[in-house]
Formats: sequence, C-alpha cells, structure tokens
Amino acid sequence: MHRLPTEVRWAFIYSIVAIGWFLFEKLMGWHGPRIEKHGLYRAFLILPSLAVYALAIREKREYFYDGNMTWIEGLKSGVMMTIFIAMLSVPVQWFSYHIISPGFFDKVIRFQVSSDMMDEKSAREYFNLSSYLVLSPIICFLAGFMTSAVVSIFVKRT
Repeated sequence: MHRLPTEVRWAFIYSIVAIGWFLFEKLMGWHGPRIEKHGLYRAFLILPSLAVYALAIREKREYFYDGNMTWIEGLKSGVMMTIFIAMLSVPVQWFSYHIISPGFFDKVIRFQVSSDMMDEKSAREYFNLSSYLVLSPIICFLAGFMTSAVVSIFVKRT
C-alpha cells in the first residue's frame, strides 16, 4: 500500500490541470461565442495529460524503483493513478460545469441544434450534467489506461 501516495498526489495534480484546461476553454470563448471550436480544441487536453502522466510515472521510476522500471510497473502505476483520476472526475465535472461555465450545456445544445448536427431531444439527452457525470469516469479510465501504456514505453528503464 505504500505505493499509493505518488499516484494519489498526481491524480490531484491531474484534476487541477483538468480544471485549469476547462477554465482556459472558457476564457478562449469555446464555451460561448466560439463554441463550434470546442470539440476540436478539447482534444488538445491530451498534451497536458501526457505531460502529467509522464512526470508521475517518471517520479515513480526514480523514487520508488530506484531509477529502473519495467513497462508493466509503469503501466500499473499509471492505471492506479487513472483509477483515482476517474474517481475525482465526478467532482471535477460538477465544479467545472456549475462554477466555471454554468451555461455550457444550454449553449452547446443550441449550437448542435442550429447546426443540424442533432435534434433538440437527442442533444438534451446527451449534453447534460447527469450524462457527463456518468461518462466522465468511463472515458477517464479508458483514456488513462491507453495513456499509461504509451507513456510507460518511453519512461521504462531496465
């Protein structure tokens, strides 16, 4: 159990980075006048995510494994961190959509409907806090697992 503190600490750091990214999106207008760009630019969250995972797994390698880490050890550390990130994703989502951008869902629904991407009923079913609170931990876990696997390739040292 002495392995948990590193992963827990980095899960909190990741959550702060995610909130910071959400705030950045809001400031860039991707939750309002430039909402059409939100889907595209949201994908760039992968860059700070990769950085956080690389720093976390590298720290684990240096301080827990004395500088030598196999791919599987890196993957285990990344997956453990991912589990905590997935658990924290619910309060992060709640905070982001209630405090930082409370009108986001109404705006994205209007955009989806006015752009003929979705009908209003479908947009309302998909773009709401309840839906995001359910999907967020699932998406976090899948993306975190893949990120851990890739980052561990580059961080391992045996």
